[in-house]
Amino acid sequence: MRITTNSVMNNYIYNLNTIMGNRDSAGNQTMTHRKFTKASQDPRSAQTASLLHRRYLQNKDYISTVKAHQERLDMVSSALEDIQGQGSKVLKDSALKAINGTTSASERSAFAETFRQIQESMLQYANTTYQGKYIFGGCHNDSAPFSGSGSRITYVGTDVTSGQIAALDTLSQEKAYVDIGLGLNNGPVSDSNTLNTSIPGIAVLGYGVTPDGISKNLIALTGQMSELLKSSEGDWVNGGAQRFKDMMSQYEDSLNQVIDTQSAIGVQSQSLEITASRLNDLDLTYNTQIVDVEYVNDAEAISEYYYAQYTYNAALRVGSSILGPSLLDFLK
Repeated sequence: MRITTNSVMNNYIYNLNTIMGNRDSAGNQTMTHRKFTKASQDPRSAQTASLLHRRYLQNKDYISTVKAHQERLDMVSSALEDIQGQGSKVLKDSALKAINGTTSASERSAFAETFRQIQESMLQYANTTYQGKYIFGGCHNDSAPFSGSGSRITYVGTDVTSGQIAALDTLSQEKAYVDIGLGLNNGPVSDSNTLNTSIPGIAVLGYGVTPDGISKNLIALTGQMSELLKSSEGDWVNGGAQRFKDMMSQYEDSLNQVIDTQSAIGVQSQSLEITASRLNDLDLTYNTQIVDVEYVNDAEAISEYYYAQYTYNAALRVGSSILGPSLLDFLK
């Protein structure tokens, strides 16, 4: 078969262009450290990279959400500890002294003022904020959930002692779910596949009233005890002192509810630490996978570039024997 000079030249130029393209591609990978810069260069890898990036960014959102709630729980735990401290002061100190048989009306009045101050402190702790949101507001966290004084304390506008129990029940059970990567897409929303960020204050501090008219809310009960201490000597002797003891019994129950909640918060914090650790591991995994799909090994990329350059130079040397000098000079 006769091979013409023109066909040899065309075939050589075609192959040389291919070699030049490989050299340029290797050079770009060396400079950009990326396996591809356009999806068309590697559609399958580009699709995989896009999926990994979506998962990576979503996981970052999960990490941010968990971290924010961990910080919020720290604020909740601190506020509950302060409330518990104030409540313990009432039970172990002020209340015991107030019911001492030798306590005069003026002394009880002084204790009443102490109770009032403790109640104000509790209100402040119950209205603690984190990042501009009230941590004990449940789903109503844009404004202070607790307000009032004395025996009349309201939560989100509803009296915690005399308000409708059905309404208070609803407020105490409010939930606000957020997705933190626990499998929400695999089923309906529940506590097992989401994070409930709602902490209704009345679920912690209590609500409602006993058959004897004693408030079950710790803050309102503190106010009731303060008001009772201001009663006259006659009223105190004729049933007031006994009622105060009954209030102390309920106070202990309400305070134990705060302590139980604090323990539950501790358990939730530990659970979030485990979740945060898992999410951080996923963050590293996704990042590693993205690097493997999108980025080159620098040592290998440099080696491939030098090999491509060597191949190109070798092709030019071969061409010097089959092409005219002017064309070869142009290719160089």
